[in-house]
Parts: sequence; structure tokens; C-alpha cells
Amino acid sequence: MTERRMPWWLWVVAFAVILPPMILTAAHTGGPHRCDRITSMMAFELTGSVAKANQILLEWSQATSLGFRQLRDELRKAILYDFAFIPLYASAIGLACLAVVAAARGVGWLSRLGRFLASLPLVAAVLDVAENLALWRMTSERVVRPWPLVASLCAWPKIAIIAAGILFVLVGTAILVVRRLRRPVATWPGPLLFSVPLGNWILSYPVLLGVAVIIVLVTWRVFLGALGIPDLFWHHVRRYQFLAGLGIGLLAADLGLVGFLLDAPEPWMRRIANYPGFPPMKDHVGRAIIRYLLVTSGVIAVGAVASFWVAEVEPCWLPAGVLMGLATYSFLIIAIWRIRSVRDWLLRHSPSWLKTASDARRGPRGVGGKDLDGLALVFMAVRLTLLAVLIGVALPGTSTTVPPGFAICLMLSALTSTYGFFVFFFPARRFGLLAGLLLLWIATNGIGGPHHRIHELAYDTVHPAPGTVDQVSPEASGLADDAAVLEHWIDEYGPRGPLVVVAADGGGVRAATWIMSVLTQLEDDFQGRFPEQVRFVAGASGGMLGAAHYVGSLQPPASGPVRHRTPANDPLDRQALLKGIAEDSLTPLAERLVLHDLIPGLAYLGSDRGDAIQEAWERSTQGVLTQTVRSLQEGEREGWRPSLVLSPMIVEDGRRLFISNLELDNLATEGTQTTPPRFLSRSAIELARMFHDASALHLGTAVRMSATFPYVMPAVEIPTSPALRTVDAGYYDEHGVNLAALWLLDHAALIRKRVPRVILIEIPDGLASLAKPGPCNARRSWIMSGLWALTTPVEGILSGRDAVSAYDNDELIEVLSATFNTPEAPERFQSIAFEPPYERPECGACATPEDEVALSWHIKPNDVRRLSEGMNSEVNREKRARLREWWATPD
Repeated sequence: MTERRMPWWLWVVAFAVILPPMILTAAHTGGPHRCDRITSMMAFELTGSVAKANQILLEWSQATSLGFRQLRDELRKAILYDFAFIPLYASAIGLACLAVVAAARGVGWLSRLGRFLASLPLVAAVLDVAENLALWRMTSERVVRPWPLVASLCAWPKIAIIAAGILFVLVGTAILVVRRLRRPVATWPGPLLFSVPLGNWILSYPVLLGVAVIIVLVTWRVFLGALGIPDLFWHHVRRYQFLAGLGIGLLAADLGLVGFLLDAPEPWMRRIANYPGFPPMKDHVGRAIIRYLLVTSGVIAVGAVASFWVAEVEPCWLPAGVLMGLATYSFLIIAIWRIRSVRDWLLRHSPSWLKTASDARRGPRGVGGKDLDGLALVFMAVRLTLLAVLIGVALPGTSTTVPPGFAICLMLSALTSTYGFFVFFFPARRFGLLAGLLLLWIATNGIGGPHHRIHELAYDTVHPAPGTVDQVSPEASGLADDAAVLEHWIDEYGPRGPLVVVAADGGGVRAATWIMSVLTQLEDDFQGRFPEQVRFVAGASGGMLGAAHYVGSLQPPASGPVRHRTPANDPLDRQALLKGIAEDSLTPLAERLVLHDLIPGLAYLGSDRGDAIQEAWERSTQGVLTQTVRSLQEGEREGWRPSLVLSPMIVEDGRRLFISNLELDNLATEGTQTTPPRFLSRSAIELARMFHDASALHLGTAVRMSATFPYVMPAVEIPTSPALRTVDAGYYDEHGVNLAALWLLDHAALIRKRVPRVILIEIPDGLASLAKPGPCNARRSWIMSGLWALTTPVEGILSGRDAVSAYDNDELIEVLSATFNTPEAPERFQSIAFEPPYERPECGACATPEDEVALSWHIKPNDVRRLSEGMNSEVNREKRARLREWWATPD
């Protein structure tokens, strides 16, 4: 009976003390595993027979690439950790059951069942010890009877006891909460009373709850990490990190204030306002606001602040920003609202329909009364003023920058504030009004013709689309004859080394940095003689950003030992090239997106986010990307500069748009080599054959068109009627191998005749090769199996998109090998892939870098350093050695 006299919260405190070490210990009890966690210890516990146990051990050994001895050692480590885990989980379940018993006064059957279940974890612990002893014997030299059966007989009742205890705690807590909620509000205990706001968010306000959960998961690197943006808030610049935290604090305050306005009419809000304790204010409405914010916004802030546990930056300024943003913004709004003259002025000058609408919703039993209208108006006035100030400071020409984390929080805050405004003033018509607002935004954005333009092309005279794709003749286009350029290269540089073709993978600034690291390292390996052997460069997205900076800064061999310079003739060494390509361009992009492009009407004025990121690239490369694509043609004709071919995809028909200095009609059309030849299709359009002014296109513009991340960067509209939109080249060919292979096959006869050696250098930004040998054999949870009917089509589309590109590229490489390699010249063609310095996992699907590198347009200095040194990894050193050996082999 002692447990009935102890307060229930003491049992909860004891449970909370045990929970952290229990979780930390449990993390080591699973044994060796891959990303699919194929080595589940539970499966080993429940085998029941020697044959099944041996089969599982064999599967684990194959899956983890561990020998039997290593696998046995790993399993025994897990068993030893499980011995420490046993008293922790038994105590935790028992304490949780006793907490329910202590709170269940007056519910006799629940108390009796709880006391019984609180003693069962001791039985489960004994069974678990016996099971672990059996498992220990099963991990000896060989599995023998009866130990698999003993382990299974102990595991089943243990699992049943644990499940019964957890189920009792969950169901019993729910029963007690529902019983208390049915009683008068005045009888609710304090903990239940102050947990009601968050519970009401779960049941009534999914928008508020969803935004709060997303923002906390992002700070913990859970939500956006899979999309390649793990450090959206953890910027390495302390000022940006602090401002990101400030944005989280502002957003948390906004969520709390919106929630308060919506919950204020509830009867339990009056009890919260009158409950004794902090803060000692006479104004019961102000006291209710502060308490509501503490149990809603405060919880969000604490969740975000606690994410410093996963932070890998020093110093950690985000928590300070979160707390300051929440406290300052909340205090500002409450202080303004408590100035009666300001509140009354807003009420007098607000439209009458706003007051009528809010009166229809407000009940007589909550808090606030007419003051709620004033609070809502003060809140919206402060929100709009803050937005206007930020738009002003972010205008082009100002030195103030808004970091991406703060900008994202501001966008989410605007969405939740709009949601709260309509729900508060128009509860019955909110869905119709929100839908109307969305339609108005769509209509506003649809007016005015093309929004995201190429500034170098004229839009006053547009061309029909699809229309004639070769309105400009080859002579008038200024494009160089592809075959003639290749023949000149063979005459000039063919005898000096192999023909090199580069395929650059997409992947934001991560790919750009890695491509630059690979190319500059190979240039050093061959004492500066590497660039002129490269004839053709294709790729997508960030890969072509790095390639464009490399190729655009290249100087002729006769210029001396400095092979890279800016347009102002300043020298660029390897570190300068890497630094220029790795500069932060996410900040100006996010700032322009939130404070310009998403605002109807304002989006028509000035430059858009695509212009902002292009300008950032041009600054960071010291003007290299301000050069026109056509200005590189002379070096291509002379053979010492590689030919860049950028190939964004056209949204309307899925064709590629070739942007280059070469006439590539052979690659743009498909036909049969029959008599007469049969035309099959046109898969690409050449920009210079469509527009007379295409020669003015800047290199940065071409890269931007080829690196249009979905949603992040706008699709560029070219001057046709109707407008055609171009998006990231990765939609068609993520790795650049397709276009590179087609170019080699188009010149196969000439290459076989006059080029002794050819090499395709692939530069992926991930461990693509490890995902190809075979499946991961992933096992699914019962939840995912239950969702198969919904997830299978989507999974199939996504897997097919990635797999088709990867395997089609490998098939093309195989065709290239069969085309160029003969018994007389078995090593004429080679392909090699330089992958970034990732760890070597068991399968490509679970490949993770040593320290995850962002996929977006921002990269940390430590990641730049790691990628710049990535060619010195053991695997890449071996590949470089093989390349030098093959390169030096006499023809």
C-alpha cells in the first residue's frame, strides 16, 4: 500500500531518471547491422531450432561482410550490453506501472491490475537472463541443441510481459486522462491542466503541431538530412547561426500566440489564468498568455535548444538565439497589447466585419473577451511591420543579409499567422477564404508573361514553340563544327596523351566542390598537362558549376605555369579555385525566395532568386562566370580548352536544350543507318540554332539553367510562345554519362582510326558503385508492410528513376568498351570513377559520409577541407596510380 500514499509524480521522476541510461544502453544491444538493420537480435532470440539459427548467422555474415569469429564477437558484445539493459528496462516498466497505480485512486480494478503488472518485470528480467545465457552458448563455435529452443521459450513470455506492461501504461494513462477531463475543470490537477494546450494542438490544430514538429526535427538533423540539407540552422558562421535561432524563437512565439487566440474561449483557459503561481500579475489575461506560451512555445524552444546535442559546430550560438527570439518577441507583443491606447486605436480603426466575425466565435467561459480582438490586431500589426522591415533590409544594394534558417522560419511564420487570422476571425468560412487566397496568389503569379527570364535574350520578339528548332543556320549561329574541332585536337594534342571525356555528377555545392577537387588534383598529377587532353565535359547541376569554373578560368599551355586566372588576370591556384566554388550561395537564394519571390506583386519587381544565386556565383568565382559561353570558343577550336556542354531539360516535352560552342545536331537527332536513312526523333534542341542573340549568354546563366534545383530555384523561361521552361539537367541525365557516351559513339569511326587511347572519367558525388552489385535485402517493419498498397507505386517510380539512369549509363559504358576495345587494342578505352571520401559501408544504399555533406548551396569549411583532400583517400590513391600507369603505357 505504500505506493498508493506516494504522489504519482514521484514515480514519474524516478522513471525519467532511469530512461536516459536505458536508451543509451539499448542502442548497443542490437548487434552488427546495416542501414536496413537486417541483424535484428529478436529474430535470433526466436529461432527455436539449430537450422534456423545457423541460417540467420549465415545471412548476417553475408550481409555485414564479417567472418564468423568477428560476427560472434559483435553478438557477444550486444549480449553483454543486454545484461546491463535488463535491470534498467525492468525498473522503468515497473515504475511507470506504479505511477499509473498512484494516479488511479478510485479506479480499483486499474490499481489492482497495475500492482500485478508492476511485479512482472522481475519475472521478465529472470527470463531475459536465462535467454542471454542460451544466446551466449549459441554464439560459441557451433550452435547445438537445446539452446535455440531454450532462448525461444524464454523470449516469448518475456516479450509478452514487456508488451503487457507498456500497453497498460499507455491505456491506463489514456483512461485516467479521459476520466479527469470529464470532471469539472476546477477539479483538474495542475499537470493535467497545463498539458491540455499541447493536447488540444494534437486534436484540433494540425497546422500548428505540424510546423512545430518540423522545425524541431530540422534542428535535430532528422527531417532535412535525408534531402541533403542537414545544417540548415547550424551554419558555421556564428552570426548566421544566432539569427537562425532567433528565427526559431520568433516562429515558436508566433505558434504560441496563434494557439492562444484560438484556445482563449475554452473554459479551461480561465482556470489556467486563475491558477496560483508564476507570474504574479493582477491582469489574469496577461498571466494566461504567458503561461500558455510557456507550455507551448516554451516546449518548442526547449526541443530546439536541446538539439545542441547533435551540433558539430563551435561555438554553439543557436540556443541563445532561440531563447532571445522567443522572449523578446513575446514580450514586445504583450507589452504593446497592454498599452490600452494602442489597443483601442487599432480596434477603432479596424473594419467592423472583423469584430463581428470574432464575436461570433468567442464564448463566454474563456478569457480575453473584447481584448482578444486587440491582441489579434497587435499581433498582425507587429508581424506585418517585421516583414516590411526585413524586406527593406534585404533589398538589392544593401549589405544586410538574411540567413536561410531565419528566412525559412519567417516563411513558416507567415503561413501560420495567415492560418490563425482566418481561423480566429472566420471560423466557419476559413477553408473557403484560404482557398480563395490561394487562387488569388496563383492568378497573381500567372499574370505578366515569363517571370524568370534570361537577361541576355530578347523577349520582345518570341519564337513559336515548338515550331522550327533550327531557325538560325549553322553559319549564322557561330557554332564550331564538332568533327573539325576534334580533328584539330587530334593533330595538336592527340600524340601527347589520351582523349579524356569527363562526366560530372549533380549534387549542389557538394558536387561542385568535389568535381573541382578531382580535376585540380589530376592536373597536379600530370604536371599541368591534363586540361588540354580533356576534349568534352558533360554533366548536371552542381557538377557543371564546378566544371564551368575550372574550364572558364583555364589558360593556354603557353601562358606559363599558372594555368588558371580570373578575367582580370589574377592567378588562381588550387585552393583559390576550391574556395571560390564553395562560397555560400544558399543565403542570398533563400533571402530572395522568402522576402521577394513568394510575395504576390513584389515578385515582378527587381531580380528573382535565380538571379541572386547567379550573382553570388559570379562574385565568388571573381568574374569567371560573367564571361560569355561564346568567349570560350577560341580555346576550344585551338584544342587546349575542353568543350563544355550544358544540357538543361525542357519541361514541356522532356527534350534537352544544348548550350555549347559546338554544332551538335548529330547528338540532338536519332535515326537509323539504313538506305534510305530513317529519322526517328529529336531528343534535343540547340540554343544557338533557335536564337540569334544566344552568343551573348553568360556562362553563369547557362550553369543556372542547368542547375535548377526543384522548388529551390525557379525554372527559367526562354523567349518562345508559349514560353518553354528549362529545369535541372539531372532530370534527364544526372551523371552526364549519357551525353558523354553519345558524343564518343558519334565519333567512334574517327576515334578508332586516329586515337590510340580514350578514357571516360566519371565524377559522382556519392558512392554510386556500391549500390549496383546487388540488392540490400532490406527487411521491412510490419508498419511499412501494412502501407505497401500506398507506398509501392511511389517507391517504384523513385527507384525506377534512379535505377534507369544508373544502369543505362553502365550499359552505355559497356557499349563504349565493346566499340573501342579490340583484340589488337584491348585497353584502348577505359573508364574510371573518382568517388568522394565516404566510409566504405557494406552496401551503397546505407553509405554515409564520415561527416554528412550538405546537398544544397552551402557547405561547411570542414567539409570543403575533407573534399579537397578526398583524392588522397586510400581508394582514390589506388585509382590515381592506375590512371598514371595506364596513361604512361606506350601506344
